[in-house]
Amino acid sequence: MSDSGLAQLPIKYAPLVVGVVTSLSALESVAASRESRRSYDAVELRLDFLPEGEQRSDRWITLCRELEEKGIPVILTIRLDREGGRWKKDDLARKPFFEKALGRLSAVDIELSSHLLATLMDMIPDGSTSLIGSYHNFARTPSLMDLRLTVTDARKDGVDIVKIVTTIKTGKDVETLAALLAKKRALPLCVIGMGPKGVDTRFSFPTLGSVLTYGYIDRPTAPGQTSCDELDAGLRGRLPLYRARREAG
Repeated sequence: MSDSGLAQLPIKYAPLVVGVVTSLSALESVAASRESRRSYDAVELRLDFLPEGEQRSDRWITLCRELEEKGIPVILTIRLDREGGRWKKDDLARKPFFEKALGRLSAVDIELSSHLLATLMDMIPDGSTSLIGSYHNFARTPSLMDLRLTVTDARKDGVDIVKIVTTIKTGKDVETLAALLAKKRALPLCVIGMGPKGVDTRFSFPTLGSVLTYGYIDRPTAPGQTSCDELDAGLRGRLPLYRARREAG
């Protein structure tokens, strides 16, 4: 480990609410917030939303380290535009930013289709940063067989958590994603349905074993994404164990 004080993603206490931030000002507000007012277990910084000058500054990593030292796990995400993000440059150009996070932040999220995936796997200091391998489909929900193959391939790639995010058009799509969670699995899964018909999956899938659910802190970053406050309130009502954990602090 190249730095100390990693909070780590406490998956054993899943489901975890991840609060998404898209600006340095929002990150600063999180760093200054009181623990009792936080409706999230971890924070995701969407670096692809930051202006280029702020991406290249050290301010973001400094703030993220402050959160880690306070016990708040941080996930760094630099989402490619082809999977719904704002990173329009070359895939490999993200490497220097991920390098800053490895061993210093609790997790990084990278697309399973990225050419950088294998490189990051080799660069992560032992026992430090977790790797979330993600798949996004903004057009539809693939078949259950195809999704299971995606998860199998991700396991072979060596990621720590698999994140599957697809667009919900019908009730059948929800059933497909629920079936993906129902099967016994070797890797932790995060499964989310996007769009108006997928909103409830952010609340219901954590009750089925999805380890992470994402809500926004400053603004939504995906179709149907709700706020952290809404997620926290909803999960407290649906999951007694989650409510007890949150109330215990």
